[in-house]
Amino acid sequence: MYYKSESYLIDKNLIKRIKMHDEDAINELFEKYRPLVNKLWATYYLHGFDVDDWYQEAIIVMLNSVKRYDVEKNG
Repeated sequence: MYYKSESYLIDKNLIKRIKMHDEDAINELFEKYRPLVNKLWATYYLHGFDVDDWYQEAIIVMLNSVKRYDVEKNG
């Protein structure tokens, strides 16, 4: 058995909550990873995309990833 970090366990819990349609969990998970989105936004310029567009796209990708993630299999 290997050690699972506290961050991993928090993410797993948030994913479970999102799968139960908990909107607060969506916001919590996004806020946790917002610095990554900000870094990508600052690194890659896309004409016509402001930071709010990046946030919207990031949330869509996050929700699609959560939908495909099998908590039982990966956890």
